[in-house]
Amino acid sequence: MLRGLRTASSVQRESDDGPNPEGGPHEHCRNREDIPGDQTEVSGTRDVGKCPGVRQDEAQGNEEDAGKHESPNDQPMRGKQVGSVFARIQQWQQEFRLDVQERIKWEPVVGRPIMLLVKLGGSVVTEKAHLRTPRTAAIHRLARELASVRQPLLIVHGAGSYGHILASRHRLNEGGLGPARRAAAARVQADVRELDALVVGALNRTGLSAVPIPPSAVLSLDDGRVSTMDLTPFLEFASMEFTPVTFGDVVRDVRRGFSVCSGDLMMLELARAFRPDRAVFAADVDGLFTADPKRRRTARLLDVVGPKDLSSIEFSSPSRTDVTGSIEGKVHRMFEIADHVGECLIVNGNVKNRVRDALRGRRVVGTRVVRGP
Repeated sequence: MLRGLRTASSVQRESDDGPNPEGGPHEHCRNREDIPGDQTEVSGTRDVGKCPGVRQDEAQGNEEDAGKHESPNDQPMRGKQVGSVFARIQQWQQEFRLDVQERIKWEPVVGRPIMLLVKLGGSVVTEKAHLRTPRTAAIHRLARELASVRQPLLIVHGAGSYGHILASRHRLNEGGLGPARRAAAARVQADVRELDALVVGALNRTGLSAVPIPPSAVLSLDDGRVSTMDLTPFLEFASMEFTPVTFGDVVRDVRRGFSVCSGDLMMLELARAFRPDRAVFAADVDGLFTADPKRRRTARLLDVVGPKDLSSIEFSSPSRTDVTGSIEGKVHRMFEIADHVGECLIVNGNVKNRVRDALRGRRVVGTRVVRGP
């Protein structure tokens, strides 16, 4: 499925079987005793204590031999070597991560995997007005549609009634470290993982090999804006043909203590990293209208929307329980996403096969979001 992509495992095999040029990873790892005990792992990408291409009995023998033949005068020299050896290992680790990332993002179009990004809206996978109420039939139908696309996918889903109701009640988007808010944040984290388990379970029953990646484990915010994000789990699982699944979550915030990370924010970060061919938002309406179609019958569906069209749209106020912002704010986020993908679409996730056909590039009822003027 991922044609033309050298996976993390293939990089490992090349390190094991290929030549060992001077300064290569084998030399870096040859004497493990040179690495301080608290520095045997870098960024969670690879355990540098396990040297590629070097059997552990060889490494152990090297340690023993070094201990036998080393004189007291050698000790200062060995101490000076520790920093340089570890620096070289860090450089090799970084090169490995960049190699995986760049090959996912920048392989030529011929033979390059077609990566697709999709968000299943919270109002599609849950009954948004009823606390912790999944729309089980819709989840299973959408899982089958995604599996039938038969292309590498990155999947994001909203928190819906598993996140927004309690998050709004306790104002979790404002942060704070009081006991009541801490308890509410922990409960919302547990709830959104319960929803994610339902989504991942449905996907796995279709054979997609879905793996959950919680935002709170890889991302932190600074006053609501992304501070750090570790893309390694997404990159490496995708390279091994798993289907990463993430969602709206409560995450660390260096100023507020914690805050809410929306599914739309995860869509933006993944779009920046993977440059997918297509990003599809599955909503509970056909697309973006000139007004709220649930309140105004005369609302007209927009086939294409760009920044210049915003003045002609009558945006409704954000829902009382929606802690991730207004519809207008979400559209601005989609403009940012459109800058990093081949095509960005809003379609109705409640219409059978609409999401599937949009991901396949077929013409469907919906709104195409463009970045241009």
